[in-house]
Amino acid sequence: MLNFTHLRINYIYMTVNQKIEELIIRECKGNKSEFARRVGVSPTVIENIVGSRKGKPSFEVLSKILGSDLSVDPSWLFDLDANNSVVHDSVFAIDTEFVDDEVEVFTNSNGNKFYLYPNNRIEIEVIKVPFPAYASYIECYQDEMNSFNGFDTIRFKADHIAKGNYICFVSEGDSMWNEGGYDTPGGSEILAREIGRQFWDNLHSTKYGLIFVTKTGIMHKDIGGYNKETGMFSLCSRNPEHKPFDYPANDVYQIFNVIKRSF
Repeated sequence: MLNFTHLRINYIYMTVNQKIEELIIRECKGNKSEFARRVGVSPTVIENIVGSRKGKPSFEVLSKILGSDLSVDPSWLFDLDANNSVVHDSVFAIDTEFVDDEVEVFTNSNGNKFYLYPNNRIEIEVIKVPFPAYASYIECYQDEMNSFNGFDTIRFKADHIAKGNYICFVSEGDSMWNEGGYDTPGGSEILAREIGRQFWDNLHSTKYGLIFVTKTGIMHKDIGGYNKETGMFSLCSRNPEHKPFDYPANDVYQIFNVIKRSF
């Protein structure tokens, strides 16, 4: 079985997008909603990939396509050769230029690993927490040992080695999607940095929104304000079909600032 955990997306998107579009035509007679249903993602995710936006598909979406009942040849989708290596100029690239002892690894106080390559490329490795895995995450969060070994990890390109607690969340639903350039569809892989509780009184709107880890679940929202008298956050969505609501700050465990998204 092929292992795509360490494949990294570069910036040539069209090839894989066109192949997914061809799959929709071939397997579902051009019905994008039917394709999304069979793959197990929302129609919004598929529309983002094959529509005018041409967003890059995440590893999770590609894995779901390969794991679905669709007739998909991984070597065709990923441009693999007979040795299961990615061919030149493919949508995906594997770092084979450096051996392990040439890569320096730094771990910050929160356990995030940074990989520094000889060409000065830096990657950060973080745990990946799907929104539906909320209960498991909270159990680990409240554990004194604070062990997240049960979660998968993922790497993102980083600008520098940094302090702070970084996590990748996998979003769910369309509340933060309104087809804007900074909006986020469900199924996106979101790199986020924790905001210290001492800064919660002065939260403000950000480019990509905030992640709230609460007693009732994980939410991706914009902050509409904080009422010190009532102790309530006002949380907003970018999809106009989702109305703003208040949520008690005392029921929030963590807040993260979204740094980048992949979808």
